[in-house]
Amino acid sequence: MKTKKGQNLTLACVIALLMLEGCYYNGVTPTMVGSWNLVSVVYSGCYYSEANGSTTCSSNCLHVFTSATITNASSSINYKLSGDKITINSFGGIRQGTYTISGNTLVITFQDSVVDGGCKEVVTFTK
Repeated sequence: MKTKKGQNLTLACVIALLMLEGCYYNGVTPTMVGSWNLVSVVYSGCYYSEANGSTTCSSNCLHVFTSATITNASSSINYKLSGDKITINSFGGIRQGTYTISGNTLVITFQDSVVDGGCKEVVTFTK
């Protein structure tokens, strides 16, 4: 009898682990909340080629994400998530993009319309 109970417990644990793994790979992403260091911002595909390029962060790199705000040493902005979409309300304008979190890396991507210069902006943070 003890062997059957042990097997059932082992089976239940394996099923629980598989369910958790399945949830992670079916859209449940790690949280954005916490401290992230801005690594780089890369602009590409811009209508004006001189706008293409990249920059790395050398000051005010630490950004703290709460459930609704992003704050660094010089400013604070509001954001909202919906699936893999992010909407940022900053400096009087609204920007929409997508985000991914993989391990200790957060990548936020914005694609401007042709009217706005057509740039793709990729912002990378690490924990």
